Amino acid sequence: MSRMLKVFLSYDPAQPSQTWTLAQAVAQHASRPVAIIPVIEAQLRGQKLFLREGHPDLLRFLIPHLCEYGDYALFLDRTLTCQGDVYDLIDHARKDDLRAVWCPQQKGQGRTDWSTALLFRNKFCEALTPTVVNLTAPVDLHLLKWAGVDINIGTFPVAWNWLAEGTDAKAGQKLRPAVKGAYATV
Repeated sequence: MSRMLKVFLSYDPAQPSQTWTLAQAVAQHASRPVAIIPVIEAQLRGQKLFLREGHPDLLRFLIPHLCEYGDYALFLDRTLTCQGDVYDLIDHARKDDLRAVWCPQQKGQGRTDWSTALLFRNKFCEALTPTVVNLTAPVDLHLLKWAGVDINIGTFPVAWNWLAEGTDAKAGQKLRPAVKGAYATV
């Protein structure tokens, strides 16, 4: 039996219901138990892992460290929807197990938006130390420059890669009945 997948969710204390709604959807659709972990800034500050002022969106890049660089971990932004089994993403990743990270990639979308959902192969993410996360320019983290060359970045299956608005919304409408994960740009 494989290990329980750790699913980290972004958390905003001003809007906690978004996180818990997503958590419920992840748990409801998962075929096996999942460990759902909200990424709470105050806790990571208390552990001295996150020292930056502002930029709570960078907390996601501490996940490989939090997992001690072992196994897989999934990060989902609280604004996402989940209508599928997150273990499908693990099955997809295991077919191409040499990548460091998988994410949704949309044509016409800025690469910085790819980090709304990240499936980390933690053992290949040792570059993401707390020091790196605290000192690297935010845009470079979101551009996934820490992964090295582009071949280290995989893409989510189409059903998990539906952009709810924007350039691919029209194409996404054709997939809507089969959509497992969707996100919106803001």
